[in-house]
Amino acid sequence: LRLALGRAGLSLDGLGWAATIGVVTAEEIGFRGVIQRALEERTSSARGRFAAWGVATLAATAAAMAPMSAALVATQAGAGALRAVTGRTWPAWIARVGFAVLALG
Repeated sequence: LRLALGRAGLSLDGLGWAATIGVVTAEEIGFRGVIQRALEERTSSARGRFAAWGVATLAATAAAMAPMSAALVATQAGAGALRAVTGRTWPAWIARVGFAVLALG
């Protein structure tokens, strides 16, 4: 992924990192903090949490402003799984920022 982004001429400076963290924060609040949480609160079963994770992952992947890739789906699915397991949005945010550092740093 880093090689592909480097070839495309993408690199992040201070402003790029600020924008990346801002986008990740907005996405996590919207997809995990609102959509996934609201769906999880409608049910108390593991099946309901799994369904909420799936819906939020599909919504986040479909709304991404990036080309569809296995890395994109894995990042969104992993963040959603962390939200489902912990019941908190911040672990998903940390995972997404960590992935951005690994991929773009």
